[in-house]
Amino acid sequence: SIFSWSIAFSSSSLKAAKQGHDLSQYNVGQSYRAGKGVLKSDKNAVIWFKKAAEQELAIAQTALGVMLLNGDGVLKDYKQAIYWLEKAAEQDEYDALAIVVLASMYARGEGVLKDYKKAFKLYEKAARIDDNSYGSVHGQYYLGLMYIEGYGTQKSLKNAAYWIRKAYENGNSEAEAIWNKHKLWKYE
Repeated sequence: SIFSWSIAFSSSSLKAAKQGHDLSQYNVGQSYRAGKGVLKSDKNAVIWFKKAAEQELAIAQTALGVMLLNGDGVLKDYKQAIYWLEKAAEQDEYDALAIVVLASMYARGEGVLKDYKKAFKLYEKAARIDDNSYGSVHGQYYLGLMYIEGYGTQKSLKNAAYWIRKAYENGNSEAEAIWNKHKLWKYE
């Protein structure tokens, strides 16, 4: 219930966040983003994500980068979005979602020059994390698509079959349609 979220939010998360605890700052940002226990406020979410991001918390850097990319709670700022997403993608405990978002920006030329080779390398990095996270599974899916089209790499339906199957097995619902459309079972 909203009441239990309010109590949890005000009594523990906010106190720890104000004391500088990075994960609590991120959680407060998520609460504002979702409107859980507080009034929904993307502007406040950005403030708390930034506090945690400045402490090198990769998931907060990703959240902040995505909000800057989309203009949620702030003016759209590609330069800052790329800055925070790259910081998250380069950490030892990197976030596969940050890597996939960056790859998508390069694949589409959104805020950066279109660069399929860079997009391919980033999708491959996310795919190989293989932790069954949203970012990793989408990395597998998009890497498979890059192999199908030959974007940033040599076209290879054998490699496409491997990555599309992996994405499907890890829960990507779009992968099955691609598998069937391109008859990828022939290339296993």
